[in-house]
Amino acid sequence: VYELKELLEGAKINKIYNPEPTILTMRVHIRNFGQKELFFDLKKGFWISKYRMNYPTVPSNFAMKMRKHLSNGIIERIEQIKTDRVLRMDIFSKEKYHVYFEMFRDGNIILTDENDFIIYAMHFEEWSTRKIYPKEIYLPPPSCNLDKETIMEKILGRDKEIVRVLASEIGFGGTYAEEICKRAD
Repeated sequence: VYELKELLEGAKINKIYNPEPTILTMRVHIRNFGQKELFFDLKKGFWISKYRMNYPTVPSNFAMKMRKHLSNGIIERIEQIKTDRVLRMDIFSKEKYHVYFEMFRDGNIILTDENDFIIYAMHFEEWSTRKIYPKEIYLPPPSCNLDKETIMEKILGRDKEIVRVLASEIGFGGTYAEEICKRAD
């Protein structure tokens, strides 16, 4: 997130695309670097490239809704929400907006107004603790407390494999849980 923050705060959004169901791209103008493609892949992460994808000739409804609110906007701030896999981008276009990128399970991208009322989302969903629907207030997913004692209690108090506890109960996800166990050997 730090690298994105350094480079993108102050960048102007020129065009937005949704070339695949889990990918959103923004063509941005970065001061001193020119036009770049900012990729948000909900399964792989974020990156900046000078290369462009082949974009559909007819934009998706999601891309059109994002364009309507964010085109010509300025990225004011980028931050990670607590220790979760959620990135928040503050954008000022005609009004101030927040875009939340949730990087867990199937992932989601949620557009809200400055008061966090949901305008649109890539996927509309509902859980016991929150709803992702228009006009609902965006609430990030419940965060687990990642202090050392809590992690040790969860790992030692289960009859499951450590990798499964790290992935599901602590919330690292499968890839990171496997990497943690591999490095711990």
